[in-house]
Amino acid sequence: MKNKTGRTALSAAVLAPVLILGLGVGAGPVSAATPPTISITTGPGPTEWTVEWDGTPAADCAVWVDGTAVATTASGVRSGPLPDGTYPTYFECPPSSGNVSPTVTLYAPRNPLNDLRTQISNDTQGMFGS
Repeated sequence: MKNKTGRTALSAAVLAPVLILGLGVGAGPVSAATPPTISITTGPGPTEWTVEWDGTPAADCAVWVDGTAVATTASGVRSGPLPDGTYPTYFECPPSSGNVSPTVTLYAPRNPLNDLRTQISNDTQGMFGS
């Protein structure tokens, strides 16, 4: 049977099993949790950073800085002055779950160059490493 464009139309009898098969391929429970997000901004003071996260739907997260869990928190974290160096930072929500945010590097001490490096790491979500 040809339609108005001159192409052969598929019958419902042929199309229905294909649709049912296609719907079944992607079905199933979702087992992976959504990774948390991370955001590092400078301030509020001249030597501080604010590190925020969204681990929805997790109730709390562990904050990892330079390979060490430094806090479990349900809100943003403020950091004061740090010794000179690089501090890879990420969140794990909930703690000990393996569900982690991208790793963003915080560069210390606060100065225009290190602030820019921290912001680039934040904006790219650590895509380019440290």
